[in-house]
Amino acid sequence: MKIRSIAPFTVSLLLGVAAGPALGAPDVQTGMWEVHVKTEMPGMPMAIPPVTHRYCLTKKDLVPNSSPQPGQTCRMVDRKTSGNTVTWRVECNSNGYHSSGTGKIQFSGTRYHGEMTFHMNEGGQVMEMHQVMEGRRVGACK
Repeated sequence: MKIRSIAPFTVSLLLGVAAGPALGAPDVQTGMWEVHVKTEMPGMPMAIPPVTHRYCLTKKDLVPNSSPQPGQTCRMVDRKTSGNTVTWRVECNSNGYHSSGTGKIQFSGTRYHGEMTFHMNEGGQVMEMHQVMEGRRVGACK
């Protein structure tokens, strides 16, 4: 996996891992949300720039979601909601590369904080990636 392809892969993975109806009702206001994602990969020769996305959060889909990148398939192998916290475990394949990860988001009304850790296998070389997400409600859905 080339360095420039890591950010789109991880962002789509991040936004796609927890799609589907929530199992419970966290304290969260629906509407337009902005999420800022910071990614760190130990051993990388350069920092991965942070990214910011907006999406419409609804009661039906309380966790960010998007379409997977071409060639990417992900499978949720575990997901739990407890109070204001959603946790998950996911396994993905993208163009022959395997990754697995765990994540957690904690909601509090108009904000959330989340973290994800991925382990990627690139031709026998294992890489780790850690992402920190900060979300905030920015208004009504358009």
